[in-house]
Amino acid sequence: MRDSSKTVRCLFCFMFIAELGASLNCTTSCGNRGVDIRFPFWIKDRQPDQCGYPGFALSCNERGDIVLQLPTAGKLQIEKIDYRNQLILASDPQGCLLRQHSNFNSSVFNLQFEKSKVNFTIFNCSLNNTRPLKWMAPCLSTAHYDVLAVDSELSIEDNESLLSCTKMYDLPVPHDIRLSWSSPNCGSCEATGKQCRLRKNSITELETECYGWHRQDKGTWKKRLAIGVTTGSILFAILVIAVYHIYSFRKSEEEYQAKVESSTIPKKTNASILRKHLHQELAAISETE
Repeated sequence: MRDSSKTVRCLFCFMFIAELGASLNCTTSCGNRGVDIRFPFWIKDRQPDQCGYPGFALSCNERGDIVLQLPTAGKLQIEKIDYRNQLILASDPQGCLLRQHSNFNSSVFNLQFEKSKVNFTIFNCSLNNTRPLKWMAPCLSTAHYDVLAVDSELSIEDNESLLSCTKMYDLPVPHDIRLSWSSPNCGSCEATGKQCRLRKNSITELETECYGWHRQDKGTWKKRLAIGVTTGSILFAILVIAVYHIYSFRKSEEEYQAKVESSTIPKKTNASILRKHLHQELAAISETE
């Protein structure tokens, strides 16, 4: 009976360790840029589908950058992922924010607009080499027409450069690209230091659950190690000083006690000799009588 219970406990521990190991394998990166890739994100063709959530597949390029492929906006380079607030900071590898914001359409991510943005008016113009280059948007232009992006605050009335142009739309463009997501909602897991994953044996197959704990990153681990070493060194030094003082105190006390004892021994010896002589004299007197 005892052997069977031990076997069950060992089997449970093995399953727990295997589960933990499998979960940790879902945290990865594209290089040494300090951006962890974990649920709901996963690297396509490198990790199993269970490591991520539908629509959150990423890839790594040859430079070790994290790349997000959007259906209409194209490829974005991921600079930072805030898992707790469910926010992505991205950039356009080709440096065309206008195209990203004009073509953005995603059922997974929402485009976040900040206060620090510039409003542009987009024009579709016939081909003309005399237009100001500062207005040209080559990444939106084609071989058949030019696209101009003009600051909406500028006065464009009676501007000859725009006579053969048709206004398309106004477009607010922030200085960077920020994407947010609402589903799956793993922010509560991240806020408590736990990880998030697809719930096993769920009815909808897309339910999530919190589990485990995040491993400390290298920077945090090094800081805690340095604090631990410093604190340990200080405590060790205090301990050495305390032991030295206790040893010195006891040694002084022993030396003092030895001096006291050495000074009292002759007195005790003289008294015993006197008592001996006294007894001898009394004995001699009694014999004479």
